[in-house]
Amino acid sequence: MPIEVSFDGSEQAFEPIPKGSYDAHVHSIVPKKTQNDEDMLNVRFVIASGQFQGRSLFSNFVLRDDLKWKLQNLLIATGVVQPRTKSSFVLSDNGAELIGKKLGLKVGEGEFNGELRAEVRSFFATSGVATPAAAVTPGGVPPPPAPATRKL
Repeated sequence: MPIEVSFDGSEQAFEPIPKGSYDAHVHSIVPKKTQNDEDMLNVRFVIASGQFQGRSLFSNFVLRDDLKWKLQNLLIATGVVQPRTKSSFVLSDNGAELIGKKLGLKVGEGEFNGELRAEVRSFFATSGVATPAAAVTPGGVPPPPAPATRKL
């Protein structure tokens, strides 16, 4: 099927999301490989409210023992794991247990290939975010977690 794309001469561009704290939810998780062939998760967050509602931010989680602290912080911020407890958690390959979970994002500025961009610097627990409609089943309840297969 042919698709026609018309141009009016203007350019569509998003300004980076400014530094600050934002309510968000986990939108998607994609398993990937780093340039060094290490396992990682690419997580897409969507801002839940305010001027930047609907905008996306991304963060990569390299699944190496010395870097799992970042993923642990995400699990705590989403309420999947309780802080300051000795425990173990097994995350499924696609992280389905986190999809739709709400959290707070601390956003800073960074540079990539000479361009200014927003970077997720840290995560925190929040109670002020509504579960996105896409993460709720027709009956109004969040989908059940997928079976866990990846041990952290």
